[in-house]
Amino acid sequence: MIRVANRFDLEACKILLRAYALELDIKALLEYDEPHIDKLLTEMIAGRGFVLIDERHRGMLAAIVTRNFWNPALLELQEVCFFVFPQFRKQIVGGRLWLKFNTLAEEMLKAKRVAMVFCSRQSGLKVESYGYRPIHETVVRECQLT
Repeated sequence: MIRVANRFDLEACKILLRAYALELDIKALLEYDEPHIDKLLTEMIAGRGFVLIDERHRGMLAAIVTRNFWNPALLELQEVCFFVFPQFRKQIVGGRLWLKFNTLAEEMLKAKRVAMVFCSRQSGLKVESYGYRPIHETVVRECQLT
């Protein structure tokens, strides 16, 4: 079952976030500021977005409400983490996380709490059939630390 995380899920969320950071293989993410992450997770759980978690802690999806870069009068929902442990990826955990994300995002759009929603396109999920459209692809280049 997928549910909205609460403060009692913070430790499980941090374990999932660490696994996500390791999998991204971005060195700077491996030395993240834990108090900062705690603060953001707490804010999302308290209503500045949301954190979804699988009840067996196999995966999570976190999204935060932020001001739009171009028009600060507009709020947007930004997915910041969508992670499922590799051994559960061929199951339905990821799909259920995304469907719950989409339901909550739709509610926020209808209530005009946010003006737009941004999420990543995951393999196997046909997000376009839910009204999303691709606008760009994100790539990364790191500073070479010696």
